[in-house]
Amino acid sequence: MPKKIITEDTLPVFLHDLDLWNGKLTWELYTKRMVTRLDEESISLVTLKSHRQISEAFRQAKERLKDVKNHDIKQYGATTEVMLKEMQALKAQYVRVNNDLEALQLIFNNVVNNLYMIDNLDLKALQNAMMTPPRDMSKKGTIHG
Repeated sequence: MPKKIITEDTLPVFLHDLDLWNGKLTWELYTKRMVTRLDEESISLVTLKSHRQISEAFRQAKERLKDVKNHDIKQYGATTEVMLKEMQALKAQYVRVNNDLEALQLIFNNVVNNLYMIDNLDLKALQNAMMTPPRDMSKKGTIHG
């Protein structure tokens, strides 16, 4: 079985690199950088393109870089240039997180709508159960210190 490259631990690295990317951005250049960053032998281009969050962040980075080409950053001083790059990275991260939030809100709304369609479901009991921490986690002290 092939090694799983995109995990909960590595996904933020993939996305952060796109947020900070400057210059020409292609799938090939991005894949090469990620191979180096993650110290892997290779990363499949198909793997990256097929991952929803990475492909969306890549698309957003391409759009951001088109906007950067329209603004000549070099006309400002070095400090301003650094601040502008940081602002662009933060904007890219904001857009990505906002898109994820919208997707999660849609999922939540679908779950709630499906709950209302279940006959004889006690929503108060369900709400109380959801507000109580799982017993096994509270015994280990992971929730209450």
